Amino acid sequence: MTAYKSVQETNRTADPVVKLAPHEAGGRVRVLRFEYTTPGGGLTVNDTIDLATFSQTGRLLGGAVAFEAMGASATAEIGTAAAASRYLSAGAVAAVGQLDFAHTIALNTGESVVGGTTLVAKVTGANWAAAKKFNGYVLFVAD
Repeated sequence: MTAYKSVQETNRTADPVVKLAPHEAGGRVRVLRFEYTTPGGGLTVNDTIDLATFSQTGRLLGGAVAFEAMGASATAEIGTAAAASRYLSAGAVAAVGQLDFAHTIALNTGESVVGGTTLVAKVTGANWAAAKKFNGYVLFVAD
């Protein structure tokens, strides 16, 4: 049997030791929580919602959103203003439910996020219903 090491374990056990970055060991996890209720007229396709702004630079760990039924064929993207579907693309929000975002390699988990960057949700698929909750959180590690 052959034993292998992650990049971090290779660096930690090297001679001389390669110092690990705070996002690799010992960093502090930060949480940004958001709550949103759609307005009385609902939202239309391509509308965006500013969810939360990263308070400092760090590494993205992922997040989740819980929502009420937004209506038939309604979907959501989660990302940034520059890349709306960076962390979630075509997430079904038609029925009440929960979605994880930025939780896979394809959805950019672990990427560096810059302080001041705003996490954005974009209405896709179909218009969203009125007076519906869209709440969640994003986690990142810093320091």
